[in-house]
Amino acid sequence: MAVRLMSVAACLVASLAGVPAAFAGSAPDYVPLRVVTYNVKSPLGAPGSSDALAAGAFMTTQDVDGTGPNTGLSPDIVCFQEIEQSAASNLVNFRNTYLPGYAIYTAAGDGFNFNATLVRPGITFISHSGLNVGGPRQVGKTRLRVPGTLKDVIVYNAHFKSGSDSSSRTQRTNNATTSGFNVEFELQQNPGANVIFAGDLNSDNNVDGTITPLFFTSVNPSIPSGILNLPVESLAGAANPNVLAYATFPSSGGRLDYICLDTQLAAFFDANSDGGFSVSELNSMGFVYYSPDDAGRRSNGNATATNSTSDHRPVVFDVRLPRDPNAPYFEPSDLNQNGSVDIEDLAQWENGFALTAPPTPSPAPDLDGDRNVDGEDRLQLRSRVRSGELADVAGM
Repeated sequence: MAVRLMSVAACLVASLAGVPAAFAGSAPDYVPLRVVTYNVKSPLGAPGSSDALAAGAFMTTQDVDGTGPNTGLSPDIVCFQEIEQSAASNLVNFRNTYLPGYAIYTAAGDGFNFNATLVRPGITFISHSGLNVGGPRQVGKTRLRVPGTLKDVIVYNAHFKSGSDSSSRTQRTNNATTSGFNVEFELQQNPGANVIFAGDLNSDNNVDGTITPLFFTSVNPSIPSGILNLPVESLAGAANPNVLAYATFPSSGGRLDYICLDTQLAAFFDANSDGGFSVSELNSMGFVYYSPDDAGRRSNGNATATNSTSDHRPVVFDVRLPRDPNAPYFEPSDLNQNGSVDIEDLAQWENGFALTAPPTPSPAPDLDGDRNVDGEDRLQLRSRVRSGELADVAGM
């Protein structure tokens, strides 16, 4: 009995692990990609420091506290801002400890700090450059190809000028204008890629209008650049379901940190196809992570992790990249790749689950898409195997 079910959120993890061959079922029309942006503000810190331990609790692929139910955010791409220039080695040490194997791509800073983009192994590097947007720091621009996708994806990592004085607002507007032109060119003139624009843009939900040029070209403000302003809530949400609660900078209650998608990527979340985004549709894209909201489940059980490091909070987006219909598709539950999900797959999963102790990730795949390999995955696989057995018996 061949039981076929599309497992979406685990597809990228499986493909990046180098799993070969294709599954004979129908593939979903997208490939998931988790992108996180985070202004570390205080340095990541030397290995073993309180700052490094706190940030590493959530910004990691490692199961630091032992098998389930806790996990890290397990990002595919991390956009860091304010990496301390005088202690850049701490970034390498952090990568080695919490995001092993990730590539690091940096852009020129202001002499004090800089932006760094970290990319999961298995994603193909195309190019990287620093985009000069008129100071104080370059925007990192990294072009990548995720396995199984239709297009390259260009990830911008930005840290715009802060401040409310006239000079700072003008510089921030210039940052947004140059960035908007670059995004518009990539999407309109050279449409061979999707675009994700992330970072600390230092405008509280754009109430001052300084980052409007990022979303619309400054030559003709009625023409969109092709990138969208998409606020998402924290996990706790708001008391009023029609109002967003999205503070990424808790000291002021403001939203300074953004992940922006192009219209094609955002359209995956437009459930009613009306061209707009409700609160629930926005929240289906991602969340602002505050560790007390989930009792530290996504920070390896450390409920104070986001309180004790930066004064910013990470923003997490589960982006969906258009799938190449001709690319091989691997069904993560079919571990032995024989075209069916059965007792042999369950045995293989359980053996893999028992094989490796934390912090080394389990070789058993994440089957329920929560980026955590635990008993819930076993229950899902057991249920599928049991359903297949019952169907076989009924058909006899």
